[in-house]
Amino acid sequence: MPYYEHVFITRPEIAPQQVENLVEDIKTSY
Repeated sequence: MPYYEHVFITRPEIAPQQVENLVEDIKTSY
């Protein structure tokens, strides 16, 4: 399973925009 899917599973209560920001942060970290 791709690493970014864990964000959605772990934090289902956060807004989509926040998810996008988190995914971008994760992408830049790798």
